Amino acid sequence: MGDTPRVPQSDDEFLASMRESAHEELLFFSNKGKEARERWVVSQFLEHCSLAFVEDELRSPHQRSKTDVLFRDANFQVKEILNPGSKRSGEVKATYERLKAAATLKDIIGPPLLYDVPPSTTIYLLVTDCASRLATDPKYTDTKRELDLLLYITRTHASLIRQEEIRADQLELLGWRSISCLASTQATVLFAQSHAPAFLRLKNLNAGR
Repeated sequence: MGDTPRVPQSDDEFLASMRESAHEELLFFSNKGKEARERWVVSQFLEHCSLAFVEDELRSPHQRSKTDVLFRDANFQVKEILNPGSKRSGEVKATYERLKAAATLKDIIGPPLLYDVPPSTTIYLLVTDCASRLATDPKYTDTKRELDLLLYITRTHASLIRQEEIRADQLELLGWRSISCLASTQATVLFAQSHAPAFLRLKNLNAGR
């Protein structure tokens, strides 16, 4: 067994630990962290699909590629659906700056963040709206047939996908090779063309329907 991580004892040690965590989070959500963030989304999706893999199988191609993450024969294009008006990067940066300037634990207490509560919706509606919008984007017109669209849902007040609401015939018309989503611990393959990677076809909820 490995050594048990040491728990900070003093306020100074606790502040230093919090600064380190906040700095890692800042990097993760920065432009420089985009590739690592996309690989993390794919890894979470694969884990919740109960697919065995190793991290080295997830690769970020060159920046001009329309593919965000390569995994075996899959070409994942990763998009996140956040709450409307979300300013996460700004909030993460503000938290880090407050921690960096703090001399005591009392200094890290700032004004509470106020959020607009988004109206209730369904994840399926969010997915179909996003997949439809991206399908008409000229960037993907010539490549979407070979792309596996993976939508990461962090928007709140959205109900999980139910198999009976998926319309594979309508999704097929959008032209993507496959469409999947990750919402919390729910990983769902909504649609997969016959030439999509085998592991996506096997996980497709509408296979054979």
